[in-house]
Amino acid sequence: GGVRSQPIPPFKEECCPNDSTAAFNEALESGGLNGIAVLVPSGSYRIDGTVLVRSGGLLFAAGATLIRSTLSTSTDPILRLDGTHSSVSGPGTLLMVNAAPRGIVNIGPSNQSHASNILFNTVADVTLLGPGPSWRFSEPTKFRPELNGSSAVCIDSTPYELLCKDGPPRTPPPDCRDGATYYNLVRGITIAGVDIGVFIDTEVNANEIADVMMEEIGQSAYKLQGPLSENVISGGFVSGHGGNVRLASSYGPSARTCTLQCDMHPWLLSDDCH
Repeated sequence: GGVRSQPIPPFKEECCPNDSTAAFNEALESGGLNGIAVLVPSGSYRIDGTVLVRSGGLLFAAGATLIRSTLSTSTDPILRLDGTHSSVSGPGTLLMVNAAPRGIVNIGPSNQSHASNILFNTVADVTLLGPGPSWRFSEPTKFRPELNGSSAVCIDSTPYELLCKDGPPRTPPPDCRDGATYYNLVRGITIAGVDIGVFIDTEVNANEIADVMMEEIGQSAYKLQGPLSENVISGGFVSGHGGNVRLASSYGPSARTCTLQCDMHPWLLSDDCH
């Protein structure tokens, strides 16, 4: 058994001949203005761009699948939550065949050179399938560098240093401010076929990750890249698909301020996770 006991089937163009990105974004924009969630019926939908969930919600019916196919070379997320009080939920699947450096699903700004507040968003119950990890312990000679570092969920922000790099240290210009990605929730999702399950990047605080099930993870279930604070990770299951995988890896002086609640044998924790 497992999340993905069979390889992803090859994409067939006749399944989804047209890109549905614009149709999704138009429906979400209209629904968000009226406070209505958009229902995704059962079926397969080709997404060459990024679906933006900025307000309101996206509710998947069972059997609904969004596909980033080989017809697109894009490595952008299939879905991005870049507003406030929005949600993505339901028993749907997002399938990515390309690399995903900012996640198959991204909670963060569309433009990282402008300050944005990304607050109180929820991703729940969906399944995220990547193209497979870049490296497997059981097949060390089959390295796919183009997939290195791909993640299923990426939570990121607009780094202060990027917006305020021209100002003297600790004396930024009066109009200089960074974005905030706070108080978001990822709960009960299933992940398979990526190097990193959940990537929590710089200046992302007070978010909660709960009960995430992961299989076929190539590097780390959770990657924490600081400075970060007050993020909580709890519950869930992690499998390296027949090989070694880190439960968590951290980079930066403040990344360790995240709380990782787990019941694992000590040898499953990497040296840089405390």
